[in-house]
Formats: sequence, structure tokens, C-alpha cells
Amino acid sequence: MDSGTRNDRYRETMRSLHSGQMDIKRAAQWNSNIHYHHLILDALPPNAQTALDVGTGNGLLAAELHQRVPAVIGLDPDAEALESAHGEDHDVTWIHDDVLTYPLPLASFDVVTSIATIHHLPNLDQTFSRFAELAAPGGMVAVVGLAR
Repeated sequence: MDSGTRNDRYRETMRSLHSGQMDIKRAAQWNSNIHYHHLILDALPPNAQTALDVGTGNGLLAAELHQRVPAVIGLDPDAEALESAHGEDHDVTWIHDDVLTYPLPLASFDVVTSIATIHHLPNLDQTFSRFAELAAPGGMVAVVGLAR
């Protein structure tokens, strides 16, 4: 990322903070992944009831999803990250495990999201197949990735 892009994102964050669209806690947690949250949130199916955030990390996206979707699971193999995520929203179900092996019910999520995670998984084809299996018929899979 060049310095111009970083400066633009910083200015955008500061505008949001000063306009009241973002609180101080959120601004302090800002990272480049958060920049993509609005793309996923804006694309949510209007009647989504269930969501799975794969590689939830600090749980910010899962918590935002939960503001619009009643039942949200945040899944991550990093126990420390999940401990932090729990503080974002106590009503999200936080699962410490691997999306490829954890026995999640198939075809059960209206929304499956993943930001900056798929490059950590061993097989891209297997990953996308798994995400598709977890999405309910007509559901949405939203991925922002860094994989080649």
C-alpha cells in the first residue's frame, strides 16, 4: 500500500470519527481489513437470519454482522484472538477451531464471510467448496482474500 492510499484511509477514518459515524474504540481498532466491512454489510440479504464469519480474528466483522443478523458464529483457530473477540459481542457464538474440519451443519448459513483468511488455508479449492457447502440455498458467500 502506498503512502497516498494510507493517508486517504486515515482521512476517511478521521472523518467518520468526527462525524459520529465511528466511535473512538472503533477508530483505535481500525486496520485495513475493516475497510472492506461495509462492502459485505451492504450486500447482506435483507432477511438473513444466520451468519458465519470464518477467520473472525478480533471479531469486529462478526459483531457488526450481529447488528443485522440474529444468529452469528465467529470461527477462528487462534484462541487469543477469540478471547479478544468475545469482548466485541457476548451474544455472538465464538468457536475456536478450523473451518475445514469443524463439524458445522451444512447448508445452514444465510451468509458466510471471510476477510483476509483464505491465504492461511492449505487448499483454495477445498476452502471455497467448504464455504459453498456451509451456505444455505440462495445464501451469500463473501470473501476478501489475499491469495494468489
